[in-house]
This record gives sequence, structure tokens and C-alpha cells, in this order.
Amino acid sequence: MQKVREAAARISCGNNLKQLGLATHNYVSASGVLPPMWGGPTPQYPSTQSQFGSLHFYLLPYLEGAGIMSAAGGNSASAGSKNQPVKFFLCPSDPTLLGNTYLDPTTGPWTPTDYAGNVWIFDFRGTGDLITAMPRGTSNTVMFSERYKECKTAGPSPTAGQTDSVWAAFPSVTPNPPNPTMTTPGGLNSVAGFGWNSFNGASGCNGCLGAGPYYPDYVGTVSVFQTTPGITACDYTGLQSGHTGVMLAGLGDGSVKAVNGGISAGTWGTACNPTLVVPLPKDW
Repeated sequence: MQKVREAAARISCGNNLKQLGLATHNYVSASGVLPPMWGGPTPQYPSTQSQFGSLHFYLLPYLEGAGIMSAAGGNSASAGSKNQPVKFFLCPSDPTLLGNTYLDPTTGPWTPTDYAGNVWIFDFRGTGDLITAMPRGTSNTVMFSERYKECKTAGPSPTAGQTDSVWAAFPSVTPNPPNPTMTTPGGLNSVAGFGWNSFNGASGCNGCLGAGPYYPDYVGTVSVFQTTPGITACDYTGLQSGHTGVMLAGLGDGSVKAVNGGISAGTWGTACNPTLVVPLPKDW
């Protein structure tokens, strides 16, 4: 029975990733550009977008969430949207969902997401299209990955060693940067062009490609990514999947790939970095 439930959860999770990919393609078809990782209409946060919100927020109309976007009144962090669960954002295999609500002691409930966007594809302006964003090819580039809603590691303070993947929040809202992205904690504010502190005058992600911590191809301190770790055993610097032995990855063409947990760091990093126009190694 347990295996049957796991198989059903994996199918559901894979379908969610497919819907995210399809929503992205439909967004591009309608607007001519990719949605931003975070965007807003104000001069302080330059963007081609007309509303203040996150990648997941901009995809809502293509995921049966037009009503949530409308209720938000132009701001994804408003009470009208931030606590509304979106079924396509939640993987039933994530053991950390805990009622599907993240309770922030200062700002109240936020609904999470189990799917992280690749900030090298979704930059902060919502520019470019699928082809220009993935020069190696959409079928060979990771556009979305899985990430636990919550990952905690023991530390000196309640928020040390912790990520909370909150889809409606901006990097400055929760105690730690919310991570609906394939970057490590702190990276959103630490790397030029990535974070909240870099929005003013940021040029998207063209200037923030590199190696090491805070980048989408960073493999964490424990492994490339973890499969089925417990909430206190997860590596908060990396990515997590609730599926045994695999990470489900949404590719740029809208397909979903079950990536083996034994994949090499170099191969995973190449698959995540759209600027590396090279063939993917055999273990992909």
C-alpha cells in the first residue's frame, strides 16, 4: 500500500511540474517574454511586468489561479493571495508541508511551494524568451526543480540553517530568504544581480553567472540534491525531493525528467546552467 501511495504521489508531483512548464510556455506565448523571478512596476524594482509579484504569482492565471491574482490587488504578498493554497505548487511527497501553511511570527500565514525556479532562466526583469534563455536547448535545461517547503538544521538561532519555500514572498519578507529558487540561503541578497538588495539597477542575471555557493548549479554541502531526507536531516543549502532515489526536474520544453540521485555534481550543474552550450554527460 505504501508503494502505491508513493507512486501516486510521484505521478501527481510530475503532473504539477508539467503544468508549471506549460504555464510558462503559455505565459511567453501571451506576453512575448518570460515571467520574472520577482518583478514589479515601480522604478525601484525595474521590470516589464505590471504587477508586483513572484514567478509563481505571474503563472497563476495559467494554473487555475486567476482569482487569486485578482484578489491580490497587484501584490503577491497581500492578504488576498499569500495564504491561498495552490494545488499545482504542492507535492504530496514532501513530508514538511505541515498543513500546507508556513506561519511567520511577524507576517502571519504564507502558503508554500515545493517547486523552485531556475533564476538563470527567470531573471528579475521578465525579459527574453524560452530560446534565448536556454541556448543549449529547452529539452536539456532544468527550468524547475523540487525543494522541500521547509528545511531546518540546528543552529544558534531559530532561523539559522533554515529555508522556507514561500511562493508569494519576496526575499526580505520572511526571516530567511524564501527559496522558491534554485539558490542557497543568503544568495538572493549576497550575489550581485540576484537579490532584493540588488533590484535597483539590476540587469537581470547576465552579470551573476559563476561557480560556488548561491548559484543554481550549487550542489549543497551534503550532496548534489537529497532524496527523501527528514526535515531535520535535510541540507538547507541544497535541494530536496520527497521521491525515493530521484529528483523530478521540469525541463525547458515542458517535459519532466526523473533525475537519478546518483548523478554527478558536474552533470547536474551543467543541466542547471543554460549558458553552457555543451552536450550533457552520459549520466544525464
